[in-house]
Amino acid sequence: MYELVKAGEQGQRPVSQARRRERVVMRALSLLIAIVCLAAIAVGSILGTIESEGHQRLLQSSKFQQTSTEIMMHFRWMVQSWKNVLLRGHESADLDHYWQELLDHHASTLEPARALRQLSDPEQGKLIDEYLANQENLLKAYTDALKLAQGSSSFDYRLADQAVRGLDRNVLIPLDKLIDGARLREQREYDNHFSRIQRIQWVSLIVFLIFLMGLWAVFTLWARSAVAKEEALEIQNSKLQILGRISANIIHEIKNPMTVIDGRCQMIETLIENQNGQPFLLIRDNLKSIFKMNERIIKLIQSISRHSHVSDNMPRAPINFTALMDEVELIVRSRFIEYGIPLTIHTGSVPVHIQGRDVEISQMLVNLLLNAADAIQKSPNRWVKFEIVNQQDFVEFQVHDSGPGIPRATLKKLSTHSFTTKEVGKGTGQGLAITRKIIAEHGGYLSYDDTLPHTCFIVGLPKDHKG
Repeated sequence: MYELVKAGEQGQRPVSQARRRERVVMRALSLLIAIVCLAAIAVGSILGTIESEGHQRLLQSSKFQQTSTEIMMHFRWMVQSWKNVLLRGHESADLDHYWQELLDHHASTLEPARALRQLSDPEQGKLIDEYLANQENLLKAYTDALKLAQGSSSFDYRLADQAVRGLDRNVLIPLDKLIDGARLREQREYDNHFSRIQRIQWVSLIVFLIFLMGLWAVFTLWARSAVAKEEALEIQNSKLQILGRISANIIHEIKNPMTVIDGRCQMIETLIENQNGQPFLLIRDNLKSIFKMNERIIKLIQSISRHSHVSDNMPRAPINFTALMDEVELIVRSRFIEYGIPLTIHTGSVPVHIQGRDVEISQMLVNLLLNAADAIQKSPNRWVKFEIVNQQDFVEFQVHDSGPGIPRATLKKLSTHSFTTKEVGKGTGQGLAITRKIIAEHGGYLSYDDTLPHTCFIVGLPKDHKG
């Protein structure tokens, strides 16, 4: 037994629900796109701010390091100028020149140091304050030592050198610490900056991947919505096509009773005019025939009217299957007569009741019977048999035909959307899809009996134990 629909399997959503789902999906897509765009803008703004602040701190650290090195350079030039003062102090022109050079270098160390004070942290601020105080003390010591050397009978640079010896070390100690700290600070900020860049790159990559996933989700939902809409449209078109086939059958069925009615009316007219024999008895018999044909026409009209108002929101109700099968036979009769195929229907002696939508059940049975007729249309030995088998909780409807059976490979394709074995232009592949949908929505099952030498489809629907 090859199962096409399992018992209790959830069927496709109705067309009306598919439309509501489409609207919900489109709203969700719009909201998702808006959220993804806003998140990308927010993350980009945050990352830009972080990058800007990090770059600014790196520039400050680099500037701190350069300024510290510049102060050290001017300080060493200042010390060198002092040595030139000591070596050439006996010449007044050279003394004035080198002393002025010393004062210029001293001033060149103070201004950057004070500017550096604004960029420093508390620890570095203490070192800068200490350096400025020692620098001022050193300049004062240079001035006093120069006066001491000039006060001797001859310019004695040894007295001046002894007066300031070791004081330059007091300036170099905080300045060396400041430069070492500036280098460490620059290196730390440099490492932090590139670490931030790496984190930003990773975050940007993650955001980009999330954005791609969002786009993929949007495209997937849109594609599924479009496919669901297309399938619903195809199913609806197939329903209309089936309705057209039913209408053609009904028109054919109406034509024959109307011919009989016309003939009987002519006979009544002739009998009334001739008034010979037993006219009134014959008139009565003909009227009964007319009434019978008229009743048949009414049933056909009611059938096409009910099939013209198929709705997925129709409530389920108890169904007398015997009466429903009479209607189905009436619909498919002309096709079987046209093909010359005998149709045998065994509904059994015990009334069968199921719960569902009678129009959909009728549509499902019409599909199965017409498919069987189409499949064996050109076979030499043609017959179709419909019978009911009562199970404990299900009612099985078996549709047999004289076909040689269906290969296993073709059975697997029967569940594929729009698959058909009919010729081009004679089948859309939706008939079995609609049948499977109806059976699944009614909690039933559809299977194919591959143990028989002929073709046999089995439909099981839950019993209505209250019926």
